[in-house]
Amino acid sequence: MNIAIIPARGGSKRIPRKNIKDFRGHPVIWYPINVAKEMFDKVVVSTEDAEIKGVAKACGAEVYDRPPYLADDLTPAGQVIADCLEHYPGYNLVACIYPTAVFATKKLINRAFEEMGKADEIFPIIKYGHPIQRALRLHEGYTSMMQPKFTEVRTQDCVPAYFDSGQFYIMRVKEFMKQKTLSMNRAKPIILEESQAQDMDTEEDWKMAELKHLMYKII
Repeated sequence: MNIAIIPARGGSKRIPRKNIKDFRGHPVIWYPINVAKEMFDKVVVSTEDAEIKGVAKACGAEVYDRPPYLADDLTPAGQVIADCLEHYPGYNLVACIYPTAVFATKKLINRAFEEMGKADEIFPIIKYGHPIQRALRLHEGYTSMMQPKFTEVRTQDCVPAYFDSGQFYIMRVKEFMKQKTLSMNRAKPIILEESQAQDMDTEEDWKMAELKHLMYKII
């Protein structure tokens, strides 16, 4: 038995009402709910917001009334998922799926199930387009290397680095409830191409996500 929990608070700041903003004809949260309903035994949206509750129910998800003390922008997602699981016992796997995860397809989630193996967690990551060892910083208008020892190192000789795509995390409930974090000890990645994800923190990000979603025919 498995459960998908979508944490969707109402107080997004950079894009107001982000979690129910229209995305190609649907509230953005419709996309992860729609996929999760086919992949999980139960789909729950954890929120404190009345409007999000209404949208989530209309999309076919159950709603868990998130306590107000877990609804600020500093609350770790792991705490939100753990709190919700306390009220939904008896599941072996839990997925935390973000409400803007429009690129989290059935194919991708099924791949995560298949590749989990002995790991306690699996989640999608993306390779940085340029070696982070050669990153620059700015100070008083001038540049300097963040890691000067890599100044003369060729880019192809730098160890590849990856970042979290910010879509979903599938975890074994027993181990998750011990650690209560999305950064678990035995976490295994799925490596995505840049076309398979997009940050959605600014209006420009949002437009780029819509273009990618349309271009790659993701439904």
